[in-house]
Amino acid sequence: GDHVVAVNNFTEDVEAMRTQLQLKRVSMSVKVAEVEVEPDMSSLENATRLVLPNQDLMPRCPSCGNMYMGDSLFCRRCGRPRADSGMR
Repeated sequence: GDHVVAVNNFTEDVEAMRTQLQLKRVSMSVKVAEVEVEPDMSSLENATRLVLPNQDLMPRCPSCGNMYMGDSLFCRRCGRPRADSGMR
């Protein structure tokens, strides 16, 4: 919903604005759209709400702190066996 209103002081000519975007140095003015606190999901077609698990409840590697993925037996970051897997 945001709108670019000027590129390097060009405001009306869209092609000139596009040309300015190719330069090494660009200055843009953007009008930021007002955002609702909670979007109305019923108005979005084919919308999916992503619900993440509580990360405090996810098991973490005691060596590096990385979160274990699913039922993996090893840490994907440091390669150490999962502490609660019974492997040594």
